[in-house]
Amino acid sequence: AAVVFGLLTVTAVVFAWINFQKEHEFSTPTDGIWWVESHGQLVAQRVDPLGPGDRGGIKVDDALVAVGGNAVHSTADVARQMYRSGVWTKLPYALNRRNVSLDVPVILQPVDKSLNQGLRLIALVYLSIGMYVLLRRWTAPKAGHFYLFCLVSFVFYSFKFTGKLNQFDWTIYWSNVVAGMLQPAMFLHFSLSFPERKSFVRNRSWILLLVYLPGLLLLSLWVLLV
Repeated sequence: AAVVFGLLTVTAVVFAWINFQKEHEFSTPTDGIWWVESHGQLVAQRVDPLGPGDRGGIKVDDALVAVGGNAVHSTADVARQMYRSGVWTKLPYALNRRNVSLDVPVILQPVDKSLNQGLRLIALVYLSIGMYVLLRRWTAPKAGHFYLFCLVSFVFYSFKFTGKLNQFDWTIYWSNVVAGMLQPAMFLHFSLSFPERKSFVRNRSWILLLVYLPGLLLLSLWVLLV
């Protein structure tokens, strides 16, 4: 168990460090607009104040027709056009505002990822607590389970895919998704069985398996959609 925990921990920390470095090498472009697919068209549901779209003149409820001269019908179409152009490039947006056609220039900016650094600090706190409990109370009931919960939490908060989506980035992406599904289930499992199994669980071990079912269903849906 010690060897397995050690390998998992070293792998997670190394991947998190590489991910942190890669995040600074690749900028994700954004137009600062939350586009929503509605009735076969894209509508601006939210426009970030002083964001690229706001500066370009896009307003809430504007319908998007084309980006960079290419027709768009989904948020994926918009993302493709932004990634092809890259940050600090000017993209012409063709809009429909109350049946009036408009063309506005939007200068793409990099996504603000400052929040990720705070999340990584939370990840380190989780890992530190888990290692402290594991090293000090190795033989305590559920010490291994608690450490795995902290390690999964570390992955969830520290793994942030860049959007480049090469093989390493896909690994980071799916690790983050799986950790997000596992974290609440593992905590509930720990709560139901520490320091000993609750009375209604003691003779119904299947309840502990049932705890992981919602996460498994969500993960299956996530895989299907992606």
